[in-house]
Amino acid sequence: GDDKDSFLLERLGAWYPVESKEIVCIFIEDGVLKVLAKDGKRYIGDKSLEEFESFLSPKLFFKANRQNIIHKKFVHKIHKYFNGKLLVELDAAIQDPIHISKRKATEFREWLDN
Repeated sequence: GDDKDSFLLERLGAWYPVESKEIVCIFIEDGVLKVLAKDGKRYIGDKSLEEFESFLSPKLFFKANRQNIIHKKFVHKIHKYFNGKLLVELDAAIQDPIHISKRKATEFREWLDN
């Protein structure tokens, strides 16, 4: 689909427009889709991870694994991990490090290195 500039997301019983460029990552937690914004606020989304992915620019957003989509702008550091896996730290450590499988590691590095 077309890339969206903003999403209407829920937080504490109200809806807020959140710009794509402010999104650090989108993740599944306890079966609920959550969106972490760069100010540290967490929102709830009403779409699946796949639906969100279809509205985001693949230049800027990467589906790291079944639970996480990460925004290139907020990748802080990448650690080598066991068996060719990678561990990605996002800015300000506002989210636990995200695992990238060995299978996706090369694609991830190429995505960042362009």
